[in-house]
Amino acid sequence: MLSGLRHSLSSLLFRARADRSLDAELEFHLEREIEKNISKGLPPAEAARKARIELGATVEHLKDQCRDEWRTNPWDNLRQDIPFAVRSLKTNPAFTLGALLTLALGIGANTALFSLVNGVLLKPLPFLAGERLVRIQHLTPAATFGISPTELTDLRTRAQSFEELVEFHTMTFILLGRREPEQVQVGVVSARYFDFLGVPPLLGRTFRPDEESHNAEPVLVLSHAYWKRSHGADPGVVGRKFRMNDRVHTVVGVLPPLPDYPVAIDVWMPVTSCPFRSAPATRQNRNARMITAIGRLKPGVASAAPELEALTAALRREHPEAYTQQPPELKLTTVSVHQELTEKARPTLLLLWAATTLVLLIACSNVASLNMARLLRRNRELAIRTAIGASRGRILQQLATESFLLAAGASLIGVALAAAALKGLTEFILPLTPRATEVALDTTALVFTLGLVLFTTLVFGVLPPLLRKENLTSSVKDGSPAVTQSTRARSALVAVQVALSFLLLIGAGLLARTVINLQSVDAGFQSNRVLTFRVSPNFSKYTTNDQYRSLFERMLASLRAEPGIESAAIAFKFPLDQRLPANQTLRLEGEDAAEAARRPTVDFRIVSDAYFETMRIPVVAGRSFSAADSRDAQPVAIVNDIMARRRWPGKSPIGHRIAFGTNQTMRTIVGVVGNVRQYGLDSEAAEELYMPFAQLPGGTAFVVRSAVEPALLASRIREVVYAIDPEQPVVEMRTMDEVRAVALASPQLRALLLTLFAGVTLLITVTGLSSVLSLAVTQRRNEISIRMALGASRSSVLGMVVRQGLTVVCLGLAAGLSAALLLTRLLGAFLFGIQPTDYVTYLAASVSLLLVAAIACALPARRAVAIDPVLALRSD
Repeated sequence: MLSGLRHSLSSLLFRARADRSLDAELEFHLEREIEKNISKGLPPAEAARKARIELGATVEHLKDQCRDEWRTNPWDNLRQDIPFAVRSLKTNPAFTLGALLTLALGIGANTALFSLVNGVLLKPLPFLAGERLVRIQHLTPAATFGISPTELTDLRTRAQSFEELVEFHTMTFILLGRREPEQVQVGVVSARYFDFLGVPPLLGRTFRPDEESHNAEPVLVLSHAYWKRSHGADPGVVGRKFRMNDRVHTVVGVLPPLPDYPVAIDVWMPVTSCPFRSAPATRQNRNARMITAIGRLKPGVASAAPELEALTAALRREHPEAYTQQPPELKLTTVSVHQELTEKARPTLLLLWAATTLVLLIACSNVASLNMARLLRRNRELAIRTAIGASRGRILQQLATESFLLAAGASLIGVALAAAALKGLTEFILPLTPRATEVALDTTALVFTLGLVLFTTLVFGVLPPLLRKENLTSSVKDGSPAVTQSTRARSALVAVQVALSFLLLIGAGLLARTVINLQSVDAGFQSNRVLTFRVSPNFSKYTTNDQYRSLFERMLASLRAEPGIESAAIAFKFPLDQRLPANQTLRLEGEDAAEAARRPTVDFRIVSDAYFETMRIPVVAGRSFSAADSRDAQPVAIVNDIMARRRWPGKSPIGHRIAFGTNQTMRTIVGVVGNVRQYGLDSEAAEELYMPFAQLPGGTAFVVRSAVEPALLASRIREVVYAIDPEQPVVEMRTMDEVRAVALASPQLRALLLTLFAGVTLLITVTGLSSVLSLAVTQRRNEISIRMALGASRSSVLGMVVRQGLTVVCLGLAAGLSAALLLTRLLGAFLFGIQPTDYVTYLAASVSLLLVAAIACALPARRAVAIDPVLALRSD
């Protein structure tokens, strides 16, 4: 076997030498044959002539047998097939161009979506043993909480399920030392945080263990995104010093690109550099649940849940004073880091990938249909090739070569389309998962594309001729069973395309109506001409509530005095700003803490006077906050309408008093305001409690209603803030219209992409339908001529052809309707204000598809009625 393999490789690599050797060997046999004839008494010339006659009839056959022994015939055939395939495709440019573009769209869309799915859902996390990373949290039926430093110490000393535990929390600080003050999001972490995650620095170093001691020099590590954005990717930033929290910090390193987990961070510092984390009051407070703990499960540990549940019970027994205010359902639990990073994006990615898979299937079926029509036109060629000795396998190899060239060309175009589309798709998915930054057209995506090439080659290149049962040597005539069989197969393919197109049209219609519903939803406030921005004071400079309150009240007074500003207010949070709810247990007057803990929590908000007027949130009953609700005035609160109806059914809440948990300060309800969709246009309003900023300072945001275009006030607002404190940055300045647009961006783009896919598939489908009817008209040319010669009107012929096409469409619609009724239920999570079985959408999609199909049928029908029966019958 090895000897034969060596001989085959030698024959393939040194083909000319092998051919010369073969010619010499056959010349030797010719000479022996001549000598044999001479020995029989023939003259030399006659002996040579007879030898050539006898041997010449089999020379080429002998050569073929020898080459078969060399095992190089497949390569010889391929060298012949490729140029022939190129010539064959060039002779039919319409088919070639249509097939290339159709397949390129399907392959490009699938390659781009696979790159997203692979980068977000399939690739391992860029962390050491990322599949075993978990986040530890306190879980209740209503919310989740972090853990406290003392609880982290308990976990490190008592939990046996983890290899190691590190901590993380985030703070907003002001970085000084550049031309302007800069607010940065700071990640406060254990010194071993980056070693734990297996993240090496891009520049410099990360933290050393000794830098977690309280007397260590303050150091910073910059994130890659912040380094590029604010420092221009300057490698000289390592070693520079910046002032933050009244301390000078030295930059010691820059990180490589990483997913933003748990949140997006600008700079990192050790826990001892954070004035809040390092304060004794925090370190010793078991209720200071400000930490995100990240652990790595030991190999073989499937879940730490049983151990954490037992530890929760033990801590309740040992420290009852720290858990009396917490609900009894509070328990320590874990969540996979990989799951956290992907769970929001997973449904959208799988939906879009399913849509692109349908696009590819439709493209393949359409090209298969076109290929079957092309085979009918090549019957004479294939019959001749079969008659002169070509086997069925040899013909299939030639057809497969043509199909592979088409699929390969479409793949090259598709990869270019995927690369162009990937940037936009990445920006679309980025709000759903930070792993979108890892998406790229890598080797895995290219291997996937190669798989698509092989799949498409099989579907539309080899499968159609395999399905044809007739002998290729037979002369196929119009109306023969072979033609009928091919026409039926092509019609079935078109019906499949119609069904798949209908599915995508229904999905696009449902998502489009969802966007329309979201755009028209009443969010409970008016976003026009409202500007928002945030001011986060320097914690080392404003250390008391009075200083904090004074700063914001001075800023608010200056803003209200500015021309062009109708009203302004302070808010802890404003609607749709994507921040988490601040839920608290609410205790009604006369109710004990245990009874209150059994009630649902409420979302509390801190706002200044004029907030409801600025946001145009209606006051349903009572009054809004005013300047009289000062620090020394009676504590008051305002509730929203949902809370008023649920907590005080059938009566007014005004005058009733409430408090948080075990807090003894009772607040009197002075007003009821309208409900606001705070956390999304598609989310229902929840119970909310508003408290005045003057009595409970806690706001960091301003909302300003302008008499002019809000963007024109941006520079003036910064001047107002800098005039009060030149070290105070202004961040996140956006109009409420922009905030609302961000809330709509994801469903809008989802609907746009699915509509685009539906449009492409509809175009492919009607093209396939038109080609099927065109071929049918050509095949039935004589029949149509006879009908018209016998008196059939042009309108009847036109109707006959259109009916033939619409029959296929109706069959496809019926199949698509059945599939849609089952599969559109999977879209339920993406819909708002509409049911998956909405009959209006189904009716609109059906009518649209029928209208477009009718137009596609009309074109070949016009060709049918244009036939001159006399000329057609004479030519036959």
